[in-house]
Amino acid sequence: VANQLWDEIVSERRREGDSLREVVIANRFGTSRGPAREALKQLAHEGFVTAKPNCCVRVADLTPGYIHYQVVAYQ
Repeated sequence: VANQLWDEIVSERRREGDSLREVVIANRFGTSRGPAREALKQLAHEGFVTAKPNCCVRVADLTPGYIHYQVVAYQ
């Protein structure tokens, strides 16, 4: 789940400010909310999304340099 969302963010299919809802992600990938939650936590830790407790998760404002650095580090 995290890898697919990461790919969507890096390839700009998901844009800055796009909302990422746990339940929608879980339904999309045919999984429970746990793996969706963990994927969002991982992406937040890596700086690809911003998470506000008890509110929302959104795609972060990413500069091309940051994305390039993370793509190299991620592989």
